[in-house]
Amino acid sequence: MSSYTERLKNGGIECVFADCTDNFMGFDTAIHARFSQTEIQNCIIHQAVVDEQVATSLGSAETRNTRKSPSPEETTGQI
Repeated sequence: MSSYTERLKNGGIECVFADCTDNFMGFDTAIHARFSQTEIQNCIIHQAVVDEQVATSLGSAETRNTRKSPSPEETTGQI
């Protein structure tokens, strides 16, 4: 990652105001090492995918753990 930020700096980039990332591990640290004032934002598309994956995995566990027993009215006439 530092080679990327080094190429930016060597290419004449003096300041990066904002950078939109896919939340790649270590990117924040690397960009801030060269451009300390940069505002990092996560891409909403990538964030939505991650949020959905987390919700799906938590949802299936949560559903198993919070399933309520049927009321007597719901079971009337059932064996």
